[in-house]
Amino acid sequence: MTKLSFLSYFDGSPKLPVNPWWLAVPLYPLAGLGDYGSEEELLPFEILDTNNENVMRELIRNHFVPYVHRIDADSISKLKRAYQYYLSQEKFRWESAVFDTLYMPFECPRNARSFFLWIWEECFPSEEWLIREFRRFFVDENLDEPNRSIRLTPETK
Repeated sequence: MTKLSFLSYFDGSPKLPVNPWWLAVPLYPLAGLGDYGSEEELLPFEILDTNNENVMRELIRNHFVPYVHRIDADSISKLKRAYQYYLSQEKFRWESAVFDTLYMPFECPRNARSFFLWIWEECFPSEEWLIREFRRFFVDENLDEPNRSIRLTPETK
């Protein structure tokens, strides 16, 4: 359970924590592969057109959506909150703050924000991501929090 220790200056209601490290979680199935993957593992990604929306959505559906659907409800709530918060901000640097930290086996699309928006749309179709009330949130940059709290259901074959 998340401890809500910060209160909104305007109405006294508890603020919700937002941790930017949750943004990387959907990409975990391929994270690090660009650094330690074998030639055979990397081959399919070498020809990937990362600026083609249809190609990237297929990659998201095949690699990231099944993983996200295995994540427990509390962690999904934290993941969604992070995506909503950062997708709603125009100036967040998706490539350097998230993508480049993961050593993915493919190049970052020219518009990194669009890539993360596609992740949202494929993982949570028809759910709203835009938030307008930023004062309801506070940023908690604890690097370990997602890995400490995430729980996965067993993988099905």
